[in-house]
Amino acid sequence: MKKLVYLIPAILAAPVIILGCMIVFSHPEAPPPLEAIEKNDALIASFYQSLPPLEFYQARDGQKLAYRLYEGRPGRGVVIAVHGSTGSSISMHAIAEALQARGQTVYAVDLRGHGESGKLGDVSYIDQPLDDMTDLLHKIDGARASEKKILLGHSLGGAFVLKVAASRLSRKFDGFIALSPFLSASKSANKPHAGGWANPAVPRIIALSILNRFGVHILDHLPTIAFATEANPKGNRATIYSHALLTSLALPRPWEPTVARIDKPTVIMIGETDELFNAAAYGPEIASANPKIPVVVVPQTGHMDMVLNSNAFSREGVVVDRLLLRSD
Repeated sequence: MKKLVYLIPAILAAPVIILGCMIVFSHPEAPPPLEAIEKNDALIASFYQSLPPLEFYQARDGQKLAYRLYEGRPGRGVVIAVHGSTGSSISMHAIAEALQARGQTVYAVDLRGHGESGKLGDVSYIDQPLDDMTDLLHKIDGARASEKKILLGHSLGGAFVLKVAASRLSRKFDGFIALSPFLSASKSANKPHAGGWANPAVPRIIALSILNRFGVHILDHLPTIAFATEANPKGNRATIYSHALLTSLALPRPWEPTVARIDKPTVIMIGETDELFNAAAYGPEIASANPKIPVVVVPQTGHMDMVLNSNAFSREGVVVDRLLLRSD
């Protein structure tokens, strides 16, 4: 009986100890710089000469969040452009200009935790970016209520687009375009460590996710993933994400039920030679989850080319036009 008295507390304490060890001893280490990403730094740096000025809208918590406005022609629709991991509105400049030239008005955003929007690498609570998107739509509707709206995002921003498309917020949009979206925990679609781009602290992520299921969020600000990039000279590039930010942007694990819920017009596009993901796997993976979502593979196009290269812009522009012209 005495042994049982000591044994029961030990059994109850074991899961707590295990979770504690997973949190304490697992932390993200930054990978070395990745050539597939870094080779574009000079091109992105050249954008500073032609960028529209930053503008700001106020989110519901009082935080001012940044975006860049590319004015198009009335009646040609609005595109909200969402950057990928560690990026900002600057990385969406080339595709925003291409869409503007076709007549669309583009809002290129700095997601909270990036660029000039809040604390780098973190958000106040999980899914706060969804609330931020709702607040941005309120601002856009004030000036362009009659315009059709498309949400377009790249890489981790593409995953966020799919999350929005599966949420109640989807009714505010007329279509969604996910460029090279990160499919969480897909062994066939993802190259190991996203081709060397990201190094997640998997045990810590698992432990914090378990705590989240029990309503515990006090540790959500701990870092859980590091990326193969360095902070830029302006100091506005998030190189490490907290659990709260990563969970806010990435699709849940498993991701298939979320994608299966999408019922608004949605298109996924990926470059044939993507360095982070396996383009050939996207068609079968998406079809198994939601056969209504087409996957377009852009020939001879890499990961960053999807937002930097004119070879992709012409195809993306056609998809934008088709979504905006839909009558259903």
